[in-house]
Amino acid sequence: FDILQFPGSASRITLYGGLGKFISPRQEYANLLKAGFLFVVGDELEVLLGYNYFQKTNLEDDNELNGGGYEIRFGYRF
Repeated sequence: FDILQFPGSASRITLYGGLGKFISPRQEYANLLKAGFLFVVGDELEVLLGYNYFQKTNLEDDNELNGGGYEIRFGYRF
């Protein structure tokens, strides 16, 4: 959802969220939840700030993996 769209400009702030799965047999296709903000400046520069959480999963070597992490990405639109 666009939270803020600047008049006369392509710049905007977008709130995003999603639910998916890891595409990895090693992680037993764990569920993944993503949420965050996407800042677009001048329709070219992107800055993404997000949080990713995944359910507890068993790895092939009998270890467990659980938790989440923050994500910061910078991008350029062509």
